[in-house]
Amino acid sequence: MKMERSDLLVRLWVLRGVLFAFLLVLAGRLWYLQIFKGKELTALAERNRIRRIAVPPPRGIIYDRHLRPLARNRLSYHLVILPQAQPAEEWPLTLARIRRIVEVKPERLRELEEKLRDPSQLPLLTISVKADLTPWELARLAERLYDLPGAFLEARVQREYPQGPLAAHVLGYVGEISPSELQRLKEKGYRMGDIVGKSGLERQYEPQLRGQAGQRLILVDARNRFVSFVEEGEGVQGWFTQRSLPPQPGLSLRLHLDSEIQRAAEEALKGRRGAVVVVNPQNGAVLAMASQPSFDPNLFIPSISLSDWQRLLRSPEHPLLHRAAAGLYPPGSAFKPVVALAALAEGVITPATSFHCSGVYHLGRWPFGCWSVHGTVSLLKGIARSCDVYFYQVGQRVGPERIARYAQAFGLGRELGLDLPDERAGWIPTPDWKRQRYGEPWYPGDMVNISIGQGMIAVTPLEMAMAASVFANKGLLYRPRLVEAILSPEGEVVQRFEPEVLARLKAPDSAWEQVRRGMWEAVNMPYGTGRAAQLPGITMAGKTGSAETRRGLKTHAWFLCFAPYEAPQVALAVVVEHAGHGGAVAAPIARQVLATFFHLPSPQGGGGVQED
Repeated sequence: MKMERSDLLVRLWVLRGVLFAFLLVLAGRLWYLQIFKGKELTALAERNRIRRIAVPPPRGIIYDRHLRPLARNRLSYHLVILPQAQPAEEWPLTLARIRRIVEVKPERLRELEEKLRDPSQLPLLTISVKADLTPWELARLAERLYDLPGAFLEARVQREYPQGPLAAHVLGYVGEISPSELQRLKEKGYRMGDIVGKSGLERQYEPQLRGQAGQRLILVDARNRFVSFVEEGEGVQGWFTQRSLPPQPGLSLRLHLDSEIQRAAEEALKGRRGAVVVVNPQNGAVLAMASQPSFDPNLFIPSISLSDWQRLLRSPEHPLLHRAAAGLYPPGSAFKPVVALAALAEGVITPATSFHCSGVYHLGRWPFGCWSVHGTVSLLKGIARSCDVYFYQVGQRVGPERIARYAQAFGLGRELGLDLPDERAGWIPTPDWKRQRYGEPWYPGDMVNISIGQGMIAVTPLEMAMAASVFANKGLLYRPRLVEAILSPEGEVVQRFEPEVLARLKAPDSAWEQVRRGMWEAVNMPYGTGRAAQLPGITMAGKTGSAETRRGLKTHAWFLCFAPYEAPQVALAVVVEHAGHGGAVAAPIARQVLATFFHLPSPQGGGGVQED
């Protein structure tokens, strides 16, 4: 018995020793983890439980030349969701609850349901369900958020176009990045849900306007589900602390565009289809670029409804088409000064060269009519009275290749490098061009048509405005530019764009003076076709045009001009689709725009004569 008792005591002491050793090892391990490695491991734990979500940056502001904001940001309250806050199968129920509390567009809900089918594949950012919440909606949501896991109320900066449709085609609009855009831009740091420029300056200057996204910290559980936001100052005490980062606003744009001239151009075009482009002939600065019909870019903020989008796409008026930069039209008689300058510069005519106009010109057995009977016509009256018969014969003397070469030096039929993504180039046909495009030879009748701006020729209003500026400055074709400078968020100039000469058209001074004088007579003489553009105290030179299109439709009305004649400060082009004669329709529109430019009273009346 004593032996058994002694063995039991030994075993007990051994067990105690083992337990003591185990506790000692455990205590040592705890000391190692909590004391020796405590800060490091706590920091690692914080990294595991804290996630960064992106905070969208405010876009840069777009100003006109007088620093009036055309595109800016405003505060908006959003209902947002964090996709990772709950499993995919629970989101439809949450979205259904949201819809019972506030009205959400059905197409937006369908879009969200599609995205949330696999939340783990989405970036860590909040997604807006509804923007511009009213105080009543905010109150209802605030008292029901407990029943909406993963949903929050958030104040965001949101794009706003305070002038509504003014300069909509120039400014463009923004929207949520599409899958194809994301594929192209993801290497530049873009993520699903980001807002990007879709058209106009918003798209052209997206890298500058975008800004730098910030970050906000959230706590997640072991299953990566949202727990709470981390307020500033929270975090690990010690050598490692994660912090929120505020977003950095984008750079701003200061334009050459003058909002008052732009508004005058749009009002003058109201109710019509057409475009007005106003430029400074001394540097290529675009002062106004109106295209009608237009649209309100605020429709796209934060996202356009399906019904509004379909209405814009299906409208026979094509309001999304930027007619000023991408509309292609035959220039009609507005092209005649280009032909006249080419003829004088090449020496195929002199100012005294005359032709008789009986109202029709016969090329072989084919008759080509004139809009009137002008009798004997020389250069000045040929331009001022817009005699077709005169230019039929002048154009044949110059030939298609030389006309095309001079036209391109005027900026016609070529890309001008406007700082917008939707610029299109027109075309000036030549025999080679026709052979390549249509597989047909060049006929003498083609040259007759081209001489008066008809047939296969096509130009944009921007190109015609730049051609008017070349007449104004006697030979310099500048690159047209909308943006004068890029500004920092504090308003400091980061980059200024200097004038750039694209071409220099060398011609004798006498040739310039003769053609310019003919354009002066077109506006200022009793027989001129553009006299409806006259403004008291302002001497201008211009040219009308009435471009034929499809049979049965009225002609496109054209007018281009520059002023003042002695020292030009402005050049412009006007086109109005299927409106009739340039002298009756387009010239009065130019007069109204120029009255604003020169700070004159708005002209009364404005009905022109029914001439070319």
